[in-house]
Amino acid sequence: MTLLLALACGNVATLDGPVDTAGDDSSVDTGDGPGGEHVLELVINEFMAENVESYLVGDTSPDWIELYNRSEYDVDIEGYLLRDDIEGGDPWAISGSLVVPAGGFALLLADGETSLGPDHVGFSLDTSGEQLGLYTPEDKPLDLLDFGAQVRDTSLARAEDGVEGEWDYVPLGTPGASNE
Repeated sequence: MTLLLALACGNVATLDGPVDTAGDDSSVDTGDGPGGEHVLELVINEFMAENVESYLVGDTSPDWIELYNRSEYDVDIEGYLLRDDIEGGDPWAISGSLVVPAGGFALLLADGETSLGPDHVGFSLDTSGEQLGLYTPEDKPLDLLDFGAQVRDTSLARAEDGVEGEWDYVPLGTPGASNE
């Protein structure tokens, strides 16, 4: 399977198999940490585009996207943007308070059911592959990827949480938990 890599700095490469999509250029100075500044490092850590039986929410099995906060500060991602078309598609904004703890995870349900809370994304993921991007409220890219066809009930996850490098296919996935 081929996954296209697009870093926030604009570099694009096609690689065979799962690959990392965030680099040092994905950091954004938010100015809201102790002393007035800190570097925010949110990345897409794992996702599942063909969830059938592996992760149930009530009687539904939504696609999901896991974010990881590599920084030492809790981050409220209200107003942050997601796109399933990184080349200009309309962004979906997280509409309520949702905190990603320092060194922790936030699980977003890509089910189109935005009335159910801020953790519900206004689109679902395409099992045949598409783009996925995470942006600041000012529309600055934090993490961008273009993925190919996905396997039923198998996630695509960073081999190490939040770390640049290889991605692995994980049967059943590890939504909201460490990939290690």
